[in-house]
Amino acid sequence: MATGKKTSIQRKEDESSCPVCHERMEIFAVGRCDHTICFRCAVRMRVLCDQMYCAICRADLLQVILTSMYCVNFSM
Repeated sequence: MATGKKTSIQRKEDESSCPVCHERMEIFAVGRCDHTICFRCAVRMRVLCDQMYCAICRADLLQVILTSMYCVNFSM
């Protein structure tokens, strides 16, 4: 019977999956709002579609950082 609680393995998998395409993220794109998506989705949005906002909260993002480290503090 499912309790609704996630195991540490499920949480880790959720944290490393892109919320847009659901692929495993090895390189993250993160902006000021601290939402992460995979670099592929970020490039598609920003370069191909000219969408300069967060895919999660729609905050305007003039810059994003691409990193392989999950814990990033974006402060400027």
